[in-house]
Amino acid sequence: MLNSVDINYVIVILVTGAVLLAAIYHTILYLHRRTILLAHYSTYLWFTFFYVLLRFLNPSDIDVDLLLAFLNTDETVQMFSFAMYVRFMGTAMDLDKAKEKYAYFFTTKTPYLILAYILVQIILINTSTAMVFYIIAKIIIRAYLLFLGLLFLVIVALKRKEKYYNYLAAAAISMIFFGLISSVSSLMVNKHPFYLGALSWLMIGFFTDVIFFSSAIGYRIKVEASERANALKTILHQKEVLQQKEIEKIQAVYQSKELERMRIAKDLHDDIGASLSSIHLYSELAAKTLENNIGKTKDILTAIEKNALKAMDEMGDIVWAIQSSIDEDKNLSSRIKNYGSSLLAVKNISCIYNINPELEKKLVSVEARKNILLIIKEAINNIAKYSQAMDVSINLNEQEGNVILSVTDNGTGFNAETVLKGNGLINMQNRCRFLDGTFEIISAQNKGTQIICTIPLTKFSE
Repeated sequence: MLNSVDINYVIVILVTGAVLLAAIYHTILYLHRRTILLAHYSTYLWFTFFYVLLRFLNPSDIDVDLLLAFLNTDETVQMFSFAMYVRFMGTAMDLDKAKEKYAYFFTTKTPYLILAYILVQIILINTSTAMVFYIIAKIIIRAYLLFLGLLFLVIVALKRKEKYYNYLAAAAISMIFFGLISSVSSLMVNKHPFYLGALSWLMIGFFTDVIFFSSAIGYRIKVEASERANALKTILHQKEVLQQKEIEKIQAVYQSKELERMRIAKDLHDDIGASLSSIHLYSELAAKTLENNIGKTKDILTAIEKNALKAMDEMGDIVWAIQSSIDEDKNLSSRIKNYGSSLLAVKNISCIYNINPELEKKLVSVEARKNILLIIKEAINNIAKYSQAMDVSINLNEQEGNVILSVTDNGTGFNAETVLKGNGLINMQNRCRFLDGTFEIISAQNKGTQIICTIPLTKFSE
């Protein structure tokens, strides 16, 4: 029974079916993914299928003229299949136009060369006197395609570190190997039914070629899917990190607001509360002395007035400090100038203000704004009361990551070591240290006074 089976015929049937299934599958895959690689591969598979389908047909009963027409169609479809093969390999190898310019040139120009050969062979095969030229052209084009196959093999061999290119190399090797066997077999004559003819070897080449190419494409799709999954995982992780940072930012804002509430409450309690308590006590005392001691009552009322003004001034400082606006009428420079003119002008003391406007924009921290203002106000107050100065300069600048505040007068001066015990200077020193700064007084009798506060710039941002 086996003797009646032509194994060559069976191989052609199996390869035809396998190529058809591969063509259908990769066409569907292309419609889903829409990549150039799948488009070229699907086209190559369909032309290969049409070629093996023609070889599946048996032309033994066809007359000579029809046989020539059949051979013409057979050669044409095979050449179209090779053209699609070259175009697919050119895409699959990811050729660099600059670095692999020769390979790029051959892969882009070869399909046009094959089309030219198809036109030539259609003309020659229908001219019996030119059959020799047709055979020569056929040998030349196949030698060229063999050279191109070797070129493909060299290119993918140079990229063999990646598994994808190993599959392409295996496909190129199989096509060359079985193509050569097919060529050798075509020169041999053997009628044994189990003898594999040239066509069978060529079909086996197509079959292994499809297997390796499909494996290469499957591997690339798997890698791309893995890369997309990793990219998605990275994006989700980054989104998680951003969300966590946003949560931390919200928490920081909330904590900052809570701290600000605590600061305001402390300021109100320590400053305004103390002044209001004094006003309350003085009011009670005034009520008791009103009938018996008018003079003392007037002194008490004067003290109440001073404490009320002090409370109003302190409240103004607190409100100003917590305002985020840096409008011209609300910035530090304007507030210092307004306070200085109200005290120094009446004493005929000239004052020069050198306050860096760019530095003012960095005064974000409420505590820093408030303490800087209060240090300067305390210094102005002391100058107006005790210095007997004629000229004053107030400087606020940035230097080497620090805020440098200096208040200088040309007054009578004093012994810094003995006078530092006064409440005013101690308050200035404590406010400077609260901002992690250093406080320095340079003064001598009849040589004026200079107060220098050096505060890290980081204390000025929330």
